[in-house]
Amino acid sequence: MLLASCGGSSVDGRRLVRLAGDCYRIPDWNAIPNAVPGDRSITLQFSSTEVARSLPGFLASGSGAGRRLLAGIFFPTEQERAQQRLNKQRAHHDIWYALGDYRARALEPISGTALIRVYPLAGGNTWMVVTRAPDTERRDSHLLDDFWIATCNYAGTERARTCSLYVDVGAASVSLHIAEAEVQLRQNLARYVVSTLKAWQVPCDS
Repeated sequence: MLLASCGGSSVDGRRLVRLAGDCYRIPDWNAIPNAVPGDRSITLQFSSTEVARSLPGFLASGSGAGRRLLAGIFFPTEQERAQQRLNKQRAHHDIWYALGDYRARALEPISGTALIRVYPLAGGNTWMVVTRAPDTERRDSHLLDDFWIATCNYAGTERARTCSLYVDVGAASVSLHIAEAEVQLRQNLARYVVSTLKAWQVPCDS
């Protein structure tokens, strides 16, 4: 399935893949083994060392020497993008504004940033990252596109803070799973992923 849409063979260590109507010669290592893309989505991996060279602040050795950056790339239709935005605006309304069962939800500034953790349950193992404190009087903070930016949890025995998020870059929606400390790099990381993919683009008859 990975290669069928563009002929499928791996030539000189690169796989020919069709994605959203365009074709790419993706290095075998970057193409996730056994990951099956659709014609509008794919999952790729990137060397953390290479990413760190381009983006200071990325933790190349944050999770061991073999750490990789995993990125999902999806090209939604305009209808799908509008539905994603609507779903996001409808989510967690009671948590943002400390209503109902979430009256005790807690806010915690992230040191050294302008970002804020929102714990649905005080002292819980999961939280969301937002760009501003929810306005509990106007209750319109969730309508801003850049309000809720990540969902996070503790991972592993060391309880590392890890987050999942997605960022729109042009026609692409890039999903990332990164350390909380890297959330501020989200837009640059997503642009890195998309620009690298574009560098692999080739004519579909090549």
